[in-house]
Amino acid sequence: MKQKKLKYIAKINRDVLNNSTADDYVFNYIDISSIGTGDIKQDLIELSFAESPSRARRIVHVGDTIISTVRTYLKSVYHFEVIDTNTIASTGFAVLTPNKGVHPKYLYYSVLSNDFIEDVCSRSTGVSYPAISEWGLGQIPIFIWDYSEQKKIASFLDQKCARIDALIEKKQKFVELKKKKRTALINQAVTKGLDPNVPMKDSGIEWLGEIPKHWEVKKIKYLARNVVEKISPTESDLKIALENLESNTGKFIQSENGTSFEGDGLLFQTYDVLFNKLRPYLSKVYLATEVGICVSELLVLRTESEITPKFLFYRVLSEQFISLVNNSTYGAKMPRANWEFIGNLEIAYPSHEEQLSISNKLQDYSNKIDTYINKSNEHIELLKEYKTTLISEAVTGKIIPA
Repeated sequence: MKQKKLKYIAKINRDVLNNSTADDYVFNYIDISSIGTGDIKQDLIELSFAESPSRARRIVHVGDTIISTVRTYLKSVYHFEVIDTNTIASTGFAVLTPNKGVHPKYLYYSVLSNDFIEDVCSRSTGVSYPAISEWGLGQIPIFIWDYSEQKKIASFLDQKCARIDALIEKKQKFVELKKKKRTALINQAVTKGLDPNVPMKDSGIEWLGEIPKHWEVKKIKYLARNVVEKISPTESDLKIALENLESNTGKFIQSENGTSFEGDGLLFQTYDVLFNKLRPYLSKVYLATEVGICVSELLVLRTESEITPKFLFYRVLSEQFISLVNNSTYGAKMPRANWEFIGNLEIAYPSHEEQLSISNKLQDYSNKIDTYINKSNEHIELLKEYKTTLISEAVTGKIIPA
């Protein structure tokens, strides 16, 4: 075993598209957002050369490994064992083609190892958009064995990583199942109540359908006011932008560098319900726990006496309500709904006592789901850490496959 610089064991960006490429040349395009650490996060986009961005230039072949050279902290690395069609990567990637005597999968695992990725990050320059040059990437050393050992290590890691990935996928599926159950329970509770045997009646409204016999129906605008009190935020104010709200849960997410937005915001009070009218399918809803200022893409709804804030929160968070509002949007690139439509939607609601009972039940169930999800995510992170350690130890010789 010895160490060699990457530039001596792989060709970097061997093939590129040139400007004379035919306009009707079609390919799958790989952008930085498409690739995770060892996986494809989202479907690749099919483009023709004429409609593709100027950064769509790196040609990818079977056996190549790609690694991000911009925003290197994302640790975007992927190996192509199979390619069904023309595949082109952004110039934000380096495409690595193994030299003769270098096993393609061994090269991939070496580049995926923690030591290599940390070296990439440490050699990157720039604060907000760190990047490494092709030359700098080529200077990073890799442990290299003779071919038979490379093949043995790659086979060992294939088997071990496949088992780890299967466990991770199983846990992720359970997490998604729990999330779907929460969504279904919220939808059921705020439209039908908690008692499955309660007498029902026809609401007379197509999208509401049957509702509990003792529930009332009113337009939202008679149950809550759309508060539009514009104010310029100060540094000490609590500020909420769309990025601060987790989809489907109503949770507040603290921004790492603090939340900021241009221009005036909307003042909200404790117990106001914030509802996202921009791309409502994102299901970003929030029940305010203190006074603050939010972006104008959020509606600020303040309840009247007939409906409790928490019941309204769960009602507008429900899948049924989100779907209805989303179908009303206008604008192709940035679809948005308006208060006139939302305010005229009719919803059913029970007595205050029953609203509180439903809200408390949903809160309790949601807390249990969150506990399960958090524990599952912790296990997933531990499995990922184990996988990373295993790869690093195998390619550096700390683990010798039998």
